[in-house]
Amino acid sequence: MQEETQQLFAWEEQAKKIVAESTLRAQAIGEEAARTHIEQLTRFKEEAKEAASQARARLPEQIDPQCQAKRAEAEKEASHIRQEGLQNIQAAVHAALQQLFMEEERHARGR
Repeated sequence: MQEETQQLFAWEEQAKKIVAESTLRAQAIGEEAARTHIEQLTRFKEEAKEAASQARARLPEQIDPQCQAKRAEAEKEASHIRQEGLQNIQAAVHAALQQLFMEEERHARGR
């Protein structure tokens, strides 16, 4: 009976060792899986960033030719408006200077 009890204790110790080793292996496997998962997520994130960058680079090529023509037309019109605006400002300054000159002459004659 004592021998059977000792055998049971030995099996219990052996079972505890097996459980401890299995727990350590399971933890190592879990840590490795987590590392692998993080590496995959990082790689997927980098691939997604690269794909988005390439898509942005191709965007101008994908713009409808009509849109490009409208854009060129709008840029030309904006340039024309800026040029006209400058000419209008110059004409307004010239008119104001003439008016000032005429007022000065009238004031000088009135003395």
